[in-house]
Amino acid sequence: MGLTSAFNNAFSGLNASSRRAELVSNNIANAMTEGYARREINLSSDVLNGHGGGVRVADVTRIENLVVSASRRKAEADVSSSTVTSDVFSRLAASLGDPAERGSLAVQFADLDNALLGAANDPSNQSLLDGALDQASRLAQNLNTISSDVNSLRLEMDTKIANSVDTLNGALGEIADLNLEIRERIASGGSVAALKDQQGVLIDKVNSIIPVKVVARDFERVALFTPNGGTLLDDRVVKFDFTKVPAIAHGMTFAGGALSGLIVDGSVADVNSGNQFYDGGELSALFEARDSSLPEFNDKIDALAGDLISRFQNPLVDPTLAPADPGFFTDAGGQYVSANQLGLAGRISLNALVDPQSGGQSWKLRDGLNAVVQGDTGQNAILRNLSTASQSLAAPTAGMGVTASMSAAGFASEIAAIAATEGSRWEDQNSYDGAKFSELYEAERAVTSVDTDAELQNLMEVEASYAANARVMSVLDELLNRLLEI
Repeated sequence: MGLTSAFNNAFSGLNASSRRAELVSNNIANAMTEGYARREINLSSDVLNGHGGGVRVADVTRIENLVVSASRRKAEADVSSSTVTSDVFSRLAASLGDPAERGSLAVQFADLDNALLGAANDPSNQSLLDGALDQASRLAQNLNTISSDVNSLRLEMDTKIANSVDTLNGALGEIADLNLEIRERIASGGSVAALKDQQGVLIDKVNSIIPVKVVARDFERVALFTPNGGTLLDDRVVKFDFTKVPAIAHGMTFAGGALSGLIVDGSVADVNSGNQFYDGGELSALFEARDSSLPEFNDKIDALAGDLISRFQNPLVDPTLAPADPGFFTDAGGQYVSANQLGLAGRISLNALVDPQSGGQSWKLRDGLNAVVQGDTGQNAILRNLSTASQSLAAPTAGMGVTASMSAAGFASEIAAIAATEGSRWEDQNSYDGAKFSELYEAERAVTSVDTDAELQNLMEVEASYAANARVMSVLDELLNRLLEI
């Protein structure tokens, strides 16, 4: 081997060591960077004219495991979906309260039973009459609040859908731009590892909204589809649209045209009606909550309010009532009609004739709502009728989701129990999805993440290699100097 070849070999070794040192330092610097995948340098021997020409950097590999990443993304989409649903049912259960705790809706029903029974046992006691009216008023107001909160929660879902669609469109557009940049970088011989990192972060952002299946294209570009076959990005970006509303009232539905659906390239996409293109992930769960879970819960609360009103508007309970007169509780001042049950929980109120805050007289609770003058303070027939009506077993009204006959308080407890069970079930599902995601995330990071200890060990090897090649260069320099001195 001649001196020139020796110089070439040592010089190429120094270059390779320099590139390795650069790569190791870059790995260590990005150990905590989101989406960063560890790089490895691939070296190969260089051959010139049939002889060894030293070492050259063949390429830099971005370490990844596509199978594990795909499984992790599937788990992450499941977590995004169950997180939305779990939060919704948790908030619904919280709005009703724990049936075993003071202030809950079920306890308020039970408190009304006790207040009416107490007044019936001592009809001349004004404070007991006032207490029964106060309890009835607070119960009606609580139903109003729950109904309003559910509509507010539906509006929150609607707003989140709009935000998710905006994020989805933005991320897909950026991925398409990166596809072009990656192709140009490869064509010019440049490294695309950093661009692939950015691409991975954006794909994960899309995946949390709609589950993603990544398909490789030429020049390391990617196409994105949903697991059910919906297109997100291929040769072009699919355009998603959604129009949010400023407020949501009872009866506003997508089917009725009052709420926007998911628009894909100008056409309405089917969401949550089976194995549809864009099912799964956060977006699907938001539509499910807005259009199904929350309206069904409102139906239960409306049915509960309907049962409560109907128990007291029967003339057999209060003989002073005409057949069309509203009773102790009213539908916004009027009589309850089952055909008008939608939104009833938001309208239920205490009859103004007996409500002191509306100018009514509390003694009418004892003597009858339409009584003209106050009667014997010791008579309790109507009060006992009211107490019996509240505690008697009645068939559930439509939409309540209950099959057995129960008292008013029994229906309230059953609905609260249903909400609590659903909340607990989805909390468990979310915990399971989270644990599965964490396991797959760690498995993926075990492949792609930077082990700083290992990188420092690599750096020591680079140092030794660099020192060895530098020593060769020094010796060759001394030999050349000796030759020049002869």
